[in-house]
Amino acid sequence: MGRRWGWFVGLGLIGIIIGLFIWRGHDIAPGNCAGSGQADYGDAPDGGPTGYPAGAVQTGAFPSSAASGGPTADVACGSWIGERVTGEAGYTDPADPDPITPNPRPPGTNVPNATSDYDDGIGWVWRPDPGAGPAGIPADLIITVEVSSAQGGNYVVNVLQDLNMDGDWSMDSLGTGGGEWVIANHQFNVGPGLSTVDLPAIRYPTPTMTSMPPCFWMRVVLSTAPIEVQDEFGWSGTGPVGEGEIEDVLLHPTPTAGNCTSSQPMQ
Repeated sequence: MGRRWGWFVGLGLIGIIIGLFIWRGHDIAPGNCAGSGQADYGDAPDGGPTGYPAGAVQTGAFPSSAASGGPTADVACGSWIGERVTGEAGYTDPADPDPITPNPRPPGTNVPNATSDYDDGIGWVWRPDPGAGPAGIPADLIITVEVSSAQGGNYVVNVLQDLNMDGDWSMDSLGTGGGEWVIANHQFNVGPGLSTVDLPAIRYPTPTMTSMPPCFWMRVVLSTAPIEVQDEFGWSGTGPVGEGEIEDVLLHPTPTAGNCTSSQPMQ
């Protein structure tokens, strides 16, 4: 009887260990996705201050609110950016647990906004060429995206950057050969759990740039399907994107970030 009981205990312990191993491997805990059935919005300044230094546009016209045609991602708890995601009723939903006043990112670093675990999943590495000038260019920018996936599968990432600091993302602005839609419909596959994905390197400066901006607003969108080109000007960051998440960050690419600040949430 004692031996049989010992077998049961042993099998139970093995099951617990296997369960913990699987849980740790997936790295998605209950509660990391809140507000299923709602939407996620961008939060780049839409009528608010850009945080750009003097000489650049001071009031943002980034499409974030519904009135501006801002994008929405469906929060279905199947895939999102970073460890956590929350649904929200709109661009400035006061009930959304994302922070109202973020901690600024130190210039030249990829330290995430530390006021909330809901603002996470986007990092970057600036890689200047040997002999790069004082502004740190020429260089490559490598953006990393943490992707949480309940089941694993194929996903798409799109990236916009306001490289001329004019307060919007458009094809008539400076960009990497195609306006400010600098990464268009990059597709990849991940397994279940939390994975880190390196996006294709973005090369700076582009042929039409005379200097590197000290900072710029960047929108990163994770979705399960490619974004269709809206017109001859490409995509400027508007419209529904399906299941996924939208993260907007004020990015300081180089150590010479200048006077770049923002009171906007970065998520």
